[in-house]
Amino acid sequence: MTPEAAANWTPTRLSWVAETIVPQRDKPTDLTGDVPWVRIEDFNGKYISESHSGQGVNYDQIRSMPLRVFPPKTVVTSCSCTMGATAITTRPLITNQTFIGLVPDESRLSADFLYYLMQAKSDELQALATGAIQQYLSQDDFRSMRFALPPVSIQRRIADYLDRETAEIDAFISDLRELSALTTEHLRSEAAELLTPPPGAGGGWISSHLGPLISITTGQVDPQEESYKGMPLIAPNHIESRTSRLLGLETAEEQGADSGKYLAKEGQVLFSKIRPTLMKSTLAPVDCLTSADMYPIDSNPRFLTNAFLLEYLLGPQFEDFAARESARVAMPKLNRETLSAAPISLPPLEYQHRVVKKMQEARFYARKHLTEVENAMKLGQERRSALISAAVTGQIDVTRQGVSAAEQLRDELEVHV
Repeated sequence: MTPEAAANWTPTRLSWVAETIVPQRDKPTDLTGDVPWVRIEDFNGKYISESHSGQGVNYDQIRSMPLRVFPPKTVVTSCSCTMGATAITTRPLITNQTFIGLVPDESRLSADFLYYLMQAKSDELQALATGAIQQYLSQDDFRSMRFALPPVSIQRRIADYLDRETAEIDAFISDLRELSALTTEHLRSEAAELLTPPPGAGGGWISSHLGPLISITTGQVDPQEESYKGMPLIAPNHIESRTSRLLGLETAEEQGADSGKYLAKEGQVLFSKIRPTLMKSTLAPVDCLTSADMYPIDSNPRFLTNAFLLEYLLGPQFEDFAARESARVAMPKLNRETLSAAPISLPPLEYQHRVVKKMQEARFYARKHLTEVENAMKLGQERRSALISAAVTGQIDVTRQGVSAAEQLRDELEVHV
């Protein structure tokens, strides 16, 4: 804490400067009223005023249940599961018990300062939360929260400073997300170009469907048997979406596997049939087991290589097919028959080898760039959190002029992104 803060900030607890509102346990059955009923999905930014799904309650329900209404300038913060989701109400609204309402005494505590304070306290609150199945913080946990409180005029300066700085950092992170999306789209476009017959391709390219070109492993084995329990077991969660990258290998025994699994050979294509638009496919790096949610597949080597089949399964033509077909069932998935019906444009084997090489190179450089962008976004989020914590605890003097934290972050990361 700076010397100025140490002299002017007063130790306090939340119950001394704010009231708490705990929502009603029961959820209304009729959500067509005018007073917004908001959920975690509706939190996006500093302020909250409406339900994005149009849900709301009427005043008769409010009186009869009764429901607790959060007035304007209530700081609504999560008290269940993940702590830290926070927003300030701009109109009367109602939530479920995932949240608690903090109504500050504006003569002593600014809602804007409290908004940032609750974000700074998120790790502390998460550590304090209890519950074997679902973590939860009680009203008393919030009321007993201690912190140093600056004069209201300083609170407003801090909130204004953080409004400016976090807006710039958020804009920087948004730029990075757009850059990530553009990189992914460029890779998709490159795949579409390489996997589509060029105009006038004629001889050599065959229009077919997968059925005659592949064989899907049948029959399952017991992963608890001695000969199988030490083998790697690959499931959809081990494969990075759209890249084929394996995120790790664990044995069947390490995962506690006890139900039937498929036996896959090194080099087979492993395809996730569940939620196929996530595009989770890879080549088996060694002989291994796969979960029942995956198909080990071999290509007919006379017409199709496994490596090219993998590129096809990661490509836009198959993605469009998977989206259409999986949307027809309650649980998005592709069974064997549907997968076999997928259309494919099949080039000569020599061309398949060239496509695989080009796509592997393109994916390598895209992955490298995306990793840099992801690291930059992570650093941006960390700097944002650290800045908020430093400001609301008096560790920095927000009245001093200097290069903004957001500008420093952009300068530091410019060479990387």
